[in-house]
Amino acid sequence: MASLSKPDMPRDFTICTAFMVKAWTTDFTAARLFVLRDDDGDGWAYASLYAADTNIELSASLGEVFVRTTIDRLLFPLTWTRVCVSLDTISGKVAVVVNGQLLQDEVHQEALEDDKYRPSNMSLVLGYNQVNGNEYTGMMSQLNIFSSALFASRMVAQTQAGGEECGAPGDYVSWEEEDWNLTSQAR
Repeated sequence: MASLSKPDMPRDFTICTAFMVKAWTTDFTAARLFVLRDDDGDGWAYASLYAADTNIELSASLGEVFVRTTIDRLLFPLTWTRVCVSLDTISGKVAVVVNGQLLQDEVHQEALEDDKYRPSNMSLVLGYNQVNGNEYTGMMSQLNIFSSALFASRMVAQTQAGGEECGAPGDYVSWEEEDWNLTSQAR
């Protein structure tokens, strides 16, 4: 598990990350990519991948907004899956991009409403499911957070393997520059 505390969470943001599993060690083939928690440790936002028999399902919760989408490909071990999720509270848009494919770019009424549970300070947790206390067997890399909702074209570029913008550092959280708190087996 890795964690990071940051003050002044931006109202609009984009989170991009990459995930690879070496091998699923349980029958439940899912991984929580990230969790944003408030000062009390309560989860406010998350994104999860689930490896089904014929596709991948991505679910994300950003405060009051919940999205679920299906990706018509398999989640293979030892293969990076790159994901970007954005929230734009001015337009109410939530966008999801996986491996260079725009899967969702829709207005959600809940994103326009004031969210009384939204944290001003955030604790970011990677590789751990606080509900069941399990750590995931996969690897995370290039988690970057931008202090705005990126355009879909930029999110696509962020998630295209080998592309010039793939894994570009965020202006709120930069994978390479942060001092991550590593616990248990995290490296």
